[in-house]
Amino acid sequence: MNTYNFSFDPQTVEFSEEDRTISGLILPFGETGYGSAGAAEFSAGSITLPADAASIKLNIEHDAHRPVGTCTSLEERAEGLFASFRIAKTSAGTDLLQEIQEGLRKSFSVEVKDPIVQLGKISAAVLTGCAAVVQPAFKSAAIFSLDEDAAPNESIQMENETTPAETTEVVSAPVQAPAASFSGPIDQAPAVFTALKNGDVQGANFALAQIDITTPGAAVLGKQEVGEIWSSKKVVSRPITDSVENKELTSLLVTGTRKERQMSVADWEGNATEIPSGGTYTNSLVSAEAKLMAGAVRVPGEYLWFGSDDIIGDLYESAVEDYLTKSETKVFTSLSTEAVAATGAFTIVNAVDKAAQTLRGISANLDFVVVSSDIYTTLVNAKTADVPFWFNLGGATVDLANTRATAGVSFRVGDYLPAKTMLVGDRKSFTFYESKDIRLNAVAVANGAYDIALIKANALLVNDPKAVLKFTNVAGL
Repeated sequence: MNTYNFSFDPQTVEFSEEDRTISGLILPFGETGYGSAGAAEFSAGSITLPADAASIKLNIEHDAHRPVGTCTSLEERAEGLFASFRIAKTSAGTDLLQEIQEGLRKSFSVEVKDPIVQLGKISAAVLTGCAAVVQPAFKSAAIFSLDEDAAPNESIQMENETTPAETTEVVSAPVQAPAASFSGPIDQAPAVFTALKNGDVQGANFALAQIDITTPGAAVLGKQEVGEIWSSKKVVSRPITDSVENKELTSLLVTGTRKERQMSVADWEGNATEIPSGGTYTNSLVSAEAKLMAGAVRVPGEYLWFGSDDIIGDLYESAVEDYLTKSETKVFTSLSTEAVAATGAFTIVNAVDKAAQTLRGISANLDFVVVSSDIYTTLVNAKTADVPFWFNLGGATVDLANTRATAGVSFRVGDYLPAKTMLVGDRKSFTFYESKDIRLNAVAVANGAYDIALIKANALLVNDPKAVLKFTNVAGL
């Protein structure tokens, strides 16, 4: 459901501090306005009203989280739709009355849904709300309040008030199809320039969007805007980076101390003889310098003025995805270089067994197994009879969507691993430090454009490379 807004400029503003009711013409008939739905004209009978006027709330600048009043009456007259609102006794409500009194906020803006627009005229729409706004679009609406001498429950009468029309019976008749016509850019050109003259960028943008260039002799048909078209897109993941320890980067240099403490004992005869001695106790400084990664783009101003602010968010999202991909490659390169190479040929089960024994021998844990895509394919096609019992501990599972298999240990696919390759290790063997997103933006005034940039920094600290094993010749279960 799409909701559109139309605003109007009041002619008269009256204010009473005692009576907190404002009234006026919120939707004129027969005038062209330029709101978020662009160039359009309402007519009598084109707006559907709710059964309960109180369901229409008054807010500030179409912000549903800033309500200031409740509708007390709705009436369709010859001039248009009139309404009265009781303003809440809140600071926001009092501010609104003061702004009306001083001429700072003097416009009504209705909110409608499901409008049917044909050649710039709205033949049907449903009223859903109303707002007090600053930027006007029409010149025929007025905000009134009871003047100071009026009683609190007395309603004010508008000039040229008409009595409700009598109910008439409507007899249906065959509808003649309109003659085919040609609608070109000239149809909306006045609306575009009028909106720009009034400083209404939204109205101009909508008027441009309404331009229909059709084949001469063809019927003019409205367009149905459906927004962004979905397209399949691979979700960027970092299985290798996520497998090691992750922490926030707060400096461009990460340092730590690696301690070696070993002391052995042996049989001793006692009787004041010399005690056997032997051991090592060394400290070594380990450091990792943070690397910066960044990207920037200049966006022409017209893409935002006449388009959507979404483009900025979309560009930042694209930059982050590219960063994730390239940082994963760097982590893989570092782990492959530092890891202990396991020589020889292995099956998947033999490689896991070898890694488990090696890690246990140095008091490390088997926390992760990252495999190449061909090894993962072998796991997916494995049969129960072909795998050891620990594949079924707790129930083996294969997550095809996220390329992950769990069978006593968790297997994840690393897109950057060459065929027949496995990385197995303790997650604390490496620590990946990563900064928060640094997003910069600036206005390039001389170019009428906007510059945006993303900067990230990361560092990979090698804690104990012996706790990661790399297998490069793995095939079969």
